[in-house]
Amino acid sequence: MNAPHTCRLAAAALLAAFAAMPARAASAAPRVSAAPDWTTALDWLEQKIPAPEPVGIEAFGSAVAVQGDTAFVSAPKHPQGPSGGQGIVYVYHYADGAWSLVQSLTADDAAPGDEFGNAIALQGSTAMIATHFAAIGGLPQAGAVYVFHYDGTQWLQAQKLVADTPVLVANFGDSVALDGTTAVIGASNEHGAAQEPSVGAAYVFTADANGTWTQAQRLASANPHHWDLFGIAVGLAGDTIMVGVSQETWVDQTSGPGPGAVHVFSRDAGTWGETAVLLADDGVDGDYFGEMLAFDGQTLVVGAPAVSNYQGAAYVYTLSRGDWTQRQKLVATEAEDTAFFARSIALAGDRLVFGAPGASAGETPFAGAAYLFAASGGTWSQSARFTASDAMLGDYLGFAVGLADDAHVVVGATHDLDDGQNLPGAIYAYSSDSIFVDGFEGSR
Repeated sequence: MNAPHTCRLAAAALLAAFAAMPARAASAAPRVSAAPDWTTALDWLEQKIPAPEPVGIEAFGSAVAVQGDTAFVSAPKHPQGPSGGQGIVYVYHYADGAWSLVQSLTADDAAPGDEFGNAIALQGSTAMIATHFAAIGGLPQAGAVYVFHYDGTQWLQAQKLVADTPVLVANFGDSVALDGTTAVIGASNEHGAAQEPSVGAAYVFTADANGTWTQAQRLASANPHHWDLFGIAVGLAGDTIMVGVSQETWVDQTSGPGPGAVHVFSRDAGTWGETAVLLADDGVDGDYFGEMLAFDGQTLVVGAPAVSNYQGAAYVYTLSRGDWTQRQKLVATEAEDTAFFARSIALAGDRLVFGAPGASAGETPFAGAAYLFAASGGTWSQSARFTASDAMLGDYLGFAVGLADDAHVVVGATHDLDDGQNLPGAIYAYSSDSIFVDGFEGSR
C-alpha cells in the first residue's frame, strides 16, 4: 500500500491551513524592512503583477525563474480550454523601471491536468519547463520537460524530453536544473526496482552540437527506501549534481518521513557517480531537509521548511578540500510557526532570497513574506524582509522566488485574490536603483 505522496510538503500543508482559515480581510503591511548596514540609501520599489488571465485558482506564481531583465512565471493550473490544469508560462521583460508581459508559452500538446510550468530552469537562450503530470505513452503522470529556445525575438518550443523508459506516476519534471549542455530532471515519485513506492530518481540529459537533448544517465540513491522522494529538488553546476531527498529515510509504513538528505553526484570521464550524502547537523525526522535547494558550484543552500513546527530553516554548505561542509544554519529573524521559511530559494552570487509563504504580514497570517540575505566574509545575514503592500490572509507570498544579479527580486503569491472572487495568484517584483556597498550598481 502506498503512503500518501507528500511531495511538495509545504504546498500541501499550506493548502490545508488555507482551508481552515476564516474569511479574508485586508491588512496593511510594511513594504520592506532592510538592514541599514547592507546598502546605501536602499529604496526597494514594489510592482504588483496580477495574473494576466485570471480564471479561478490557476496558481500564478508557482514557479519563477529570473535572468537579467527576463523573468519566467508559471500558472500551472491555468485552463487553456473547458478543462483545467494544462498550464501556461508567462515571459516578462524589465525596461524603463517596470516589468511587462512579452510572451505566453504553452506546450504544443497540452492536456488537462498536465500542470505545464510546475518547475522552470532558465539559462542563456535555453529554458526548460516541466509538466510533471503529463501522460506519456498512456502512462498517467509519467511527466515531461519542454525545451524552449530564444531566437533573438521570441521563445520557441524546440523539443520535448521524456525518460527513455517512462514510468507510471513517476512525476518526471518535479524539478529541473540546467547548466550549459547538461540538464538534470527529478522524478521523485518513481517507484523502485522492487516496485517500492516513491523512491524517486533523477535523469541527466546532454545536448549535442545541434542543440538536441538526449538522456545520458539515470541517477538513483545508493541506499534507496520507499517514500524517500529522491529528486524532489535538483541542482547542477559544472561536474556536480545535487539531488534533494526530502523524506530520507522513511523506514516503514508507520514510521513517517526521516529528516531528509542531499545526495552529491560528480562527473568523471562522462559518467556520474554518487560521492557524498549531506545531512543537517541538527536534523530530526520530518524536517524535509532537501525539499528545496539552490546551488552555484561553490555554495549549496538546502531548505528544510518543516524545521521547528514548520518555522523552517536553511543550511549553507561550501566546498573545502573536496568535501562539502555545513557552514551555517539560517532562519528568519521574525521566525514563527507554520511560516515555511525556505519553501523556496534563489541564489545569485552573495545574495540569497527565501520564500516563507506561511509568514505573517503585520497582523495578517499566511500572507507570506520573502527574505533577502547577503554574505559578508563568508557569513550570511538577513538584510531585508519583503511583504506585499496589499497583503491579505492566505496570499502565500513566497511560494516561489527568483533573484537576478542586478537587484531584482521576484516573488510568487499563488493565492492572491483578484478584484472578483477568484484566487488566480500574482507576483510581486522588488527592484532597486541603489549602489551596493560591495561596489555593485543596480540598474533600472
